[in-house]
Amino acid sequence: MPIATWLAGVRNATAPRKLELERRDEVVAIDVSDNLALVKLRLQMPPRYFTDLLSCLKVQGAWKIVQKVMSVDVRPI
Repeated sequence: MPIATWLAGVRNATAPRKLELERRDEVVAIDVSDNLALVKLRLQMPPRYFTDLLSCLKVQGAWKIVQKVMSVDVRPI
């Protein structure tokens, strides 16, 4: 999906809070090896429930996300 399409969708989406739905984010796991890290997140933004996997590198002392893959489960509200 082109970034412009994704950004338009985000800008036009109704925030879960406005629908009185709870957003909940959770760090499931962090695995660090020297200057590499893998991070697993679960993000709840009803009606969407995401699992994100982030690959990170430490560059000049700061952690950077270099790759993200995700899955989404859409559930009825």
